[in-house]
Amino acid sequence: MTIAANLATLAADLNGWTNAIDKARRAYAQHLNELEAHTICRDCDRPATSQGRCDPHRRRYWSECSQRARDKKKETTA
Repeated sequence: MTIAANLATLAADLNGWTNAIDKARRAYAQHLNELEAHTICRDCDRPATSQGRCDPHRRRYWSECSQRARDKKKETTA
């Protein structure tokens, strides 16, 4: 009976630790999401993605890079 009681106490303690770890992990994930949401775009005052630009500016930047690459390719083949 004592072994069963000790095992039950141990299981309850383990469950408590697991819940505490899960709660801390969720709080940390929420903190990271809030930090990412508060990043400001380099080109305007809108919230930015992890690349440092808002979505419209990020798309425009990559389309400009792609255009430069196409132009460079045309110059080398011509």
